[in-house]
Amino acid sequence: MANSARYRWALLAILVVALAIRLWGCDFGFPYFHHPDESKLVQPALELINFNRLNLHPGHFDYPSLYIYLLALLTALYALFLIAAGYVSGLRDAASLL
Repeated sequence: MANSARYRWALLAILVVALAIRLWGCDFGFPYFHHPDESKLVQPALELINFNRLNLHPGHFDYPSLYIYLLALLTALYALFLIAAGYVSGLRDAASLL
């Protein structure tokens, strides 16, 4: 019986420490919601899928280009999902949400 109570207290201690660690990191980036590097990755991806012209050059090579291309692909698929689900009426509306 004492062994079972010890396990429960150990489990409770682990859960409390885990909760404290998670809550401690919740304010990362506030009041800014974006990570400092996000603009250097998201902006080139959005420019790759510019609806006015096709441009496959990411603009810089400070970060891996494949990541920017994959981000552009996922963003384009998300825009198509928004159109197919009826949340927006066309590409222009989807671009305004991105």
